[in-house]
Amino acid sequence: MARIFFLTLPLLIFFTDSLGLANPYGFSATAFKLSLESSYFNTKANYDPNGNSVNLINGNQVTEMRFNLSGSYDFTDRIGAFANVIFNNENAVSSGVNRMNGGFAQGTAGVGALVYTGFVNIVPEASLVVPFSPAPDLTTTNALLGDGAFVGTGKINLTRSFKYFGLWGYAGYSYLSNGLSSYIPFGFKIHGAWSSFFADIGLHGISSLSTDQNGSNYFVRQLITNFVDGGSLIYNATNPSWLDLDFDLGARVFRNYQISAGVEPTLSGQNAPQGTRFLVTLSYNSWPLHSRNTNDSSSDTDQGFRVDTDSEDIQTKPAK
Repeated sequence: MARIFFLTLPLLIFFTDSLGLANPYGFSATAFKLSLESSYFNTKANYDPNGNSVNLINGNQVTEMRFNLSGSYDFTDRIGAFANVIFNNENAVSSGVNRMNGGFAQGTAGVGALVYTGFVNIVPEASLVVPFSPAPDLTTTNALLGDGAFVGTGKINLTRSFKYFGLWGYAGYSYLSNGLSSYIPFGFKIHGAWSSFFADIGLHGISSLSTDQNGSNYFVRQLITNFVDGGSLIYNATNPSWLDLDFDLGARVFRNYQISAGVEPTLSGQNAPQGTRFLVTLSYNSWPLHSRNTNDSSSDTDQGFRVDTDSEDIQTKPAK
């Protein structure tokens, strides 16, 4: 029976980046996962181009409720695909006027493959974000749901598993349409699991390559942002960069389900919003979730996050 590893990924983005692989530690043939994530984010300040925190004027603020439905399917023990659709509800306060907007913001589809196993596992992935909301322009009157841009991303995931925890890091390149800046997405996370409980802590962000077509003259971009988003740079920012801390706690319930709650405060940025995101995620896995097998006495580097076989409700792994 192939060993498989699992990591619940909270939402890794403020902007239109790919969620990334739902299962970066490995794959298991014919296994699939579904998850529903809800999050709340409020911002009353931006990071300016020099990285300083600047409050929005006139008591302006942006509040976002986001719902993300995602799924993944493993075709073999080495190849898998993932997809998601995001629904946003935005409330932007501009000089005392509330501008509200709700709807599907974007969808993502991608594939990944385990190409090397050894001291570290190497899992490259490729994904495409398709916008459902239009690109903002001077006719925009509602709060923005997104940048309205296509985003093509390539990433390399590096993972390493131990007896009680796993390490995961990634870096890549994202190209955006509509003349928006391309950027480098990156992140690192530690995932720990014991019995039915798990915890994650890590950093993630993007580094702009400063290729935005309005990089030297973003007057039109500012007009749109100030009018519909209260001056917040949550969307449609020029050459944004940011770094977030993410932390979540979760538990396995009913063998094939898990629930988690997380928090993601911004640590630094440029041309980006400052605030904290709160998340709750419910997931279902066709193959039982993974926990530390306390009866295993093998070496730390050889056994980790094994399938729990202690329950009387043992399931048979689907045939390849």
